[in-house]
Amino acid sequence: MGNMVNADPDMADVAARAIAKLDRDLIMFSQPNAEIVRAARKVGLRVLTIFLADRAYDANANLVSRKLPNSVITSPEAVAKRVQRFLDSGTVEDDRRPNRSRSRRARSSCTAIRRDRSTSRPP
Repeated sequence: MGNMVNADPDMADVAARAIAKLDRDLIMFSQPNAEIVRAARKVGLRVLTIFLADRAYDANANLVSRKLPNSVITSPEAVAKRVQRFLDSGTVEDDRRPNRSRSRRARSSCTAIRRDRSTSRPP
C-alpha cells in the first residue's frame, strides 16, 4: 500500500484524510515529493521525508526496484559515505549513472532533516 499512496493521488488523499481523522498529531513519514506527502500537507499533517542510505536511487531520485541488481547497498562503508554526502551537500548519487547527483529532491529531504533535527528526538 505504501507504494500505491506514494504514486496515486486519490488513494493518497483517502489515506491522509483517514490518518488525520484518527490522530492529527501523527507525522507522515515518506519519500520527498510523493503523493502522500502532498495529501498529508493538504489536510494539515506534519511531514517528515526520508532518505534510505542503503538503497539505490535512479536519475529521478526514485528508489531503484529491489528486483534489480545492486538496488540494495550492503557495504557499511558505502552507506556511511552516502549519509555523509547527503548531510554535507544535500545530494544523492544517481546509482544507475555514477558521478551524477540528484539534488533537488535530496536537498528538500536534507533541509527537512536539519530542520527537524532539533525537534525530533528519539524517546
